[in-house]
Amino acid sequence: YFLAVGRLIHYKNFDLIIEAFNELNLPLKIIGTGAEEKRLRAKIRSPLIEMLSFVPNDDQLRRYYNEAKALVFANTEDFGLVMAEAQACGTPVIALAAGGALEIVRENVTGIFFAEPDAAKLAQAVRRFAALSFNRLAISRAVQRFSPAVFAANLQEHLKKLS
Repeated sequence: YFLAVGRLIHYKNFDLIIEAFNELNLPLKIIGTGAEEKRLRAKIRSPLIEMLSFVPNDDQLRRYYNEAKALVFANTEDFGLVMAEAQACGTPVIALAAGGALEIVRENVTGIFFAEPDAAKLAQAVRRFAALSFNRLAISRAVQRFSPAVFAANLQEHLKKLS
C-alpha cells in the first residue's frame, strides 16, 4: 500500500491524493484526523483507500511507514517531518516538488517528485514510481543528515567559522 500521513486540513491536499488513488485503483492508507475528515471520506470511491484516522502510538505508526511502498506527500511545508520520518524507516517518498521536500527527497534515490499539486500529475508520478526500485537501507541512511548529532556537528563547525 501507499501511505499518506498528516492533519486532515485543506492545504495538506489530501483531496488531491484521494482523487489520484481513486483513478489509480491502488491501495492507499491515510493516517490523520482533522476538520476535513468527513469531507475527505465522502470523496473516496475506491475500496482500496482506507482512512485510519488516529494511530495510538509511535510503534504502530512506524510499522505503517515500514510496510508502505511509499509515502505520498502532496503539499508544501517548510520542512516536512512526515517525509523525514518515512525515510528514517527506509520508505521512499513521492512528493510535490516544493518547500522542504526539495531538501529532504533526493530524486530517484530517496523518492521522486511531481511538479504541481494536481491529481493527474500525482498519478503519473505513482506510475513512474512503480517502474523504479529503491534501496530502503540507503534511504534510511540518507535521512541521517537530519539527525541531532549531525546538526550539532554542523552547528559547531559553523560557529568555528564565525569566531
